[in-house]
Amino acid sequence: MNADGQRHALLLGAADWGRCLGLAGAPIAWGSPGAPGWDEDRSEVTLAPRLDLLPPNAGDTILAPALRRAAAADANGNIYFIGADAARLFVRSAGDNSVSPFWPDPRVRPAPRGIFAAKEADSAPAAPWTALAATDDGWLVAATAAGLHAFDLVAGGPPLALAWSDGQAPVVTDLEPACGDGLWLLGAPATPADAPALRLYRLNAMLSAAVGRAAPEPDLFQPETGPPRTTAPPEAPAFADLSGLAPGINPIAIAAMPDGSIAVLSRSPDLVCLWREGAAGTVLPLDFAPHDMVAGNVLLRGGESAFRLMVAGGSGNQARAFKLVGDQLVATPETFPLRRYGGRALLTIKGQASYDSGPVFVRMVEQPRQRYQPRAAFLTPVFDAGQPGAVWDRLRIDGCVPPGARITVAARCGDDAAALGPWQEQPGPLLSRS
Repeated sequence: MNADGQRHALLLGAADWGRCLGLAGAPIAWGSPGAPGWDEDRSEVTLAPRLDLLPPNAGDTILAPALRRAAAADANGNIYFIGADAARLFVRSAGDNSVSPFWPDPRVRPAPRGIFAAKEADSAPAAPWTALAATDDGWLVAATAAGLHAFDLVAGGPPLALAWSDGQAPVVTDLEPACGDGLWLLGAPATPADAPALRLYRLNAMLSAAVGRAAPEPDLFQPETGPPRTTAPPEAPAFADLSGLAPGINPIAIAAMPDGSIAVLSRSPDLVCLWREGAAGTVLPLDFAPHDMVAGNVLLRGGESAFRLMVAGGSGNQARAFKLVGDQLVATPETFPLRRYGGRALLTIKGQASYDSGPVFVRMVEQPRQRYQPRAAFLTPVFDAGQPGAVWDRLRIDGCVPPGARITVAARCGDDAAALGPWQEQPGPLLSRS
């Protein structure tokens, strides 16, 4: 309260600023043409932000689908990835960043005791590898056409082969650690060969899928007397059908979200959407051809960390960001450059969204400068001092006015809210000593 008894009025937070109006007298639609923007992460009113589309560079790698190779990181930050020929696995050590072959590993077979010895059977699983995921309990799971292979990252040794039932093995497109334990598996039926990956399996900690209960079927030959004979068909792994998310959807990657939903990335049509069991999901079209996707923490321009769903594609030098707002997926105008992106699968390293940049994997960081619309205008609500003839005192703005930008203020007043005077231009804001 001032010395003359006037109270201060404060606009703080999205609800308060949301009481402001556009110049047409309608409530503000944040980010619409001519209106300001609201930064949810920093609780700030800004000029409406806009996405900075980075032009392609001569050194950018063209992100062809065949270039993508799955990668995964364990709890210690060691990175495992599929080699260029898709027949070998490599590991990048978190200690010295050295890269070495991981599998096949000839050290798992004992050396022969004599000059001549029987040839040991090759224990390497069939190639090519199609997907990788590292679980929180120390297993690296790799997928091939024959099934899943689980490597014990603590005890070492050859992988444990986990085969699917005859005729039920999916063509695995992507693996994703589930929140808690187990894995999500994105796959397609083995036939036809070009079937889209529309099946989403939930694997438990033992890497087995839930089994669907099939109804018994009557036998072809029945007895003349007595109860009919039935045979229960083989139980098939249960899966969620993703075809209902969008017409013609062609999933290429999945990512687990903190609220239990699964983000699904599609190519041709190009879109990203959310899948929730028993609920309709968000569908966001993309204006570029996507390459891969990852969900994890990124470093924003203010130095703070935030969770984002990141999608790489287009020319390969930029990732688009999305965030969860309630149960909806919303695109953000944040700009995330990808420098020397090699085209492997995006991954999370100790919770940080990362990509391969040359010989190393680096964290995704927002560009320091955000682009904005050139101007915005709004009307505050009426501030009533509660006494007639009050002298308007001061306007204080807690904010930052960057070089090249300015704030102009106009005010009108009166003892009756229904009969306010004309607008009067006010002096420009002065920088406070504090």
